Amino acid sequence: MAMKMGDTKKALAMLKKITPDNPNYIEAKKKQAQIYLGEMKDRRNYQRCYMEIIDSFPTVENFKLVASALMDIQEPEEAIKYYEQALDKDPEDLVLIRETG
Repeated sequence: MAMKMGDTKKALAMLKKITPDNPNYIEAKKKQAQIYLGEMKDRRNYQRCYMEIIDSFPTVENFKLVASALMDIQEPEEAIKYYEQALDKDPEDLVLIRETG
């Protein structure tokens, strides 16, 4: 609602309060990242939001999520590092192998 009212700072403040023990944490971080990139054109904080997801939940899916986010901001070298980390955790994932390639 804060975003619909044009209050970006309030929306970010609310999203920042969501902690990793909340089941909506990853979605909140993704929304926070979207605000940073889309509204504020802040690539550094966009990337930081995804790094916080990995810090809290270093799963294969989240490594792929981070890699994809990095590709979105034209950081392929960084993205490859996260794709490779995902591959280390699941070397049999054919889709992941293709994405990494």
